[in-house]
Amino acid sequence: VLKVWDIKSGICLNTIKDNQCIKCMVFGKHDELITSSRSNYIKIWDMKNFNLLKSLQGHDQFIEDMCITKEGLLITADDKGVIKIWKIL
Repeated sequence: VLKVWDIKSGICLNTIKDNQCIKCMVFGKHDELITSSRSNYIKIWDMKNFNLLKSLQGHDQFIEDMCITKEGLLITADDKGVIKIWKIL
């Protein structure tokens, strides 16, 4: 479960649920939140309405880390050392 909060008001704006523990997240360049969980999936969420935009699978192991490059590519690394580069949007 990932909760999105309004810092000024202290109000929870939404709760993003995954059927597995969310391991890491990054913000994309176009108002999206990108998460990974123990399910080995990458999920891309629209931060305007909190809808799931895409679900990507490409790793056989848990995704341990991810980042967005200045060009907007997503780089992911799993716990076996496999690195993947994604063009997501």
